[in-house]
Formats: sequence, structure tokens, C-alpha cells
Amino acid sequence: VINNLYEAHKANLRLENLINTKCGRGSNWASGYTGLEKDGSLKFIEKSMEAIRCEAERCDFLLSFNMMHSLSGGTGSGCGSKLLEYLRDEYGCKKYILTQSIAPFREGEIPLQHYNNLLCMSHLHQYADFVGLHQNDDIFDLLEKNLNELIRSNSSLST
Repeated sequence: VINNLYEAHKANLRLENLINTKCGRGSNWASGYTGLEKDGSLKFIEKSMEAIRCEAERCDFLLSFNMMHSLSGGTGSGCGSKLLEYLRDEYGCKKYILTQSIAPFREGEIPLQHYNNLLCMSHLHQYADFVGLHQNDDIFDLLEKNLNELIRSNSSLST
């Protein structure tokens, strides 16, 4: 996925800012937050902070950070919480931290998602200045509505 994203948007992305690991977080907040020993995910956070620092140094005037992440999986909730904590520790109250947090589908995707949501929301409350909460169902419904309108408009144009 990362390679496909990079290939499609090479002009807008810096290769050194694409940081990933071979192993996920098992849909577990604690695995994302504390890191899995076998794949060195704490280095994942350190590499992320280094990339953020390099980008911050490129800015003439940096006012805020805007982080987008999931609330339910281990990577989005656990690593997201740890990264949020590191950002606040590194930049203090000098920079605003805004998050766009994506809540899971109402029907539920994974058994641990409610715990992941709760633990992540606790960190958001403590470290973020603004939390934009978006429900996966609402995003899906909006995309479906827009797609249906596009199909209707294309079919009316062709007749």
C-alpha cells in the first residue's frame, strides 16, 4: 500500500517520510503504544518524530500539527497515542496539536475496538488541543451518496 501510494504521488511525497514496519499491532492499543519487541516499533515512533522534526525545520512559520488516525486499531490508537504524547513533550504548548480521529463502524470491526477507543480518547483529551471526531459510517454514507450522484449525472449526460 505504501509503495503504491508513493508511486501515485511521487511529486508530493518525500520518500524519507514514508515510515512503516512489516508487522501490525494486532488491533491492540497496548501493542501500538508500548511497541512490539520483535519488530522494533519504538524505533518506528522515533523515526516518525525525526521526520516530523525535519519537516518542522523546513517551515518558515509552524503553527500546528494535524494528525489523522483511527481510534479502533492498534496502530492508529496505540501508536497514534504515543506519537501524540511525544509531539506534546517535544513541542510543548508552543504548537497546536489537532487530530482528525476516525471512529470505527457502528457495527464493530474488532473485539478490542471499544477498549482501544477509550484508551486513545483518554490520550486525545490529555494531549490534543482539538479533536475532530469522524464516524466511519458517516464518511462511508457521504462517499456512497456522492458516488450515486456522480453515476446519475453521468447517465443523464449520456442519454
